[in-house]
Amino acid sequence: MLALWVLMKTTTLVLLLLIPAGAVLTCAAQSLSDLDPALRTALLHDAACARDANTTNAPAASPSVVEVTRFPAGKQTGIIVVPRGLCPCENGNCPTFVYLHSGEKYRLTLQSDVASLRPVRRSSHLGFPDLSGKSQVSASQSETVVYEWDGSDYHPMLCATITQHPGQKRPAIVKHACDKSIKGQKVSSTPN
Repeated sequence: MLALWVLMKTTTLVLLLLIPAGAVLTCAAQSLSDLDPALRTALLHDAACARDANTTNAPAASPSVVEVTRFPAGKQTGIIVVPRGLCPCENGNCPTFVYLHSGEKYRLTLQSDVASLRPVRRSSHLGFPDLSGKSQVSASQSETVVYEWDGSDYHPMLCATITQHPGQKRPAIVKHACDKSIKGQKVSSTPN
């Protein structure tokens, strides 16, 4: 029991040391109904896959879990939302939405199909953290994209293909030009 307590305290200390001073980063899993009503409305609007073909306002399915990550973005709050079960995922790559929250409004700034998307700790542009996304292409290959804030939206700025075959000690990393039409990339902003 003492060993478990020491492990918990050590883990907490390590996590606190990894987060830079002044940064607030919260992650939570919750149900769709627990989301702020304005965020829920924006998400259902932006997740076109959530709409039933016969109706324009009703979602086709309700997600069992919505993963929400909040991060500071200038004077606003950035919110990464991953609705698990709302839209189909391919190779573990799920539709992921990034919103800016200001007052009562949520504005979509990025939509991408990724396996993970997180703020980069020590890299930012115009007061907004860069975002790092990973998409799984196959069992041995993934794509990594770093998104940069341009003043109004996030756009891909650094792209690389990572390949690691079984028995290979180090992965092969090949940097390449970012495709401006990366699958799932946001096309338009939410009217909210």
